[in-house]
Amino acid sequence: MLLSLPEKIDAERLASQRTTLNGVYLPSVLHRLAKVFLGVEAFTVSVLFSPKEGGGVILSGNLKGAVTAVCQRCLNPVRLEIDEEFEHLPEDADSLLEVGPTLVPADSAMNLLALIEDEVLLASPMIPRHTEACYDTQDSADEGENPSRENPFDVLASLRQNTTDKRSGTDPASNPEE
Repeated sequence: MLLSLPEKIDAERLASQRTTLNGVYLPSVLHRLAKVFLGVEAFTVSVLFSPKEGGGVILSGNLKGAVTAVCQRCLNPVRLEIDEEFEHLPEDADSLLEVGPTLVPADSAMNLLALIEDEVLLASPMIPRHTEACYDTQDSADEGENPSRENPFDVLASLRQNTTDKRSGTDPASNPEE
């Protein structure tokens, strides 16, 4: 059984001991995710804290869980499995301008919960949808109510037919010889 992980941790202390945290974040503490998704399941998390050469901390690990979002094709709920590997390099504010992996400011109390919620948001698709074909409720509703829809171009076809009839001489007003 995995234990619940703390919200805040001392990343520098854990890195100096090369600690690995294994645990779970229950849906009751994932408040930011609850605002974005229809449903949130527990996320199992494993994070390795190791010291960086020249000072600093490297966080690497993975997270697994699932969220329920609204499918943007059919507007029904869709369950999204999240299985993501991540790496962060908490640094001081001066080094945030360097190009490289995602950098997070280090302090004595790093918010691990916020970091995990950010990773879930980043791993989630921008446009959630079912991987298989969605049941299109709009098409089935249209078929039941009005099985034979009018073609909007039927009016143009009738005008074209009238013009063709006038040229062929079936309309006596269009024949100048009479």
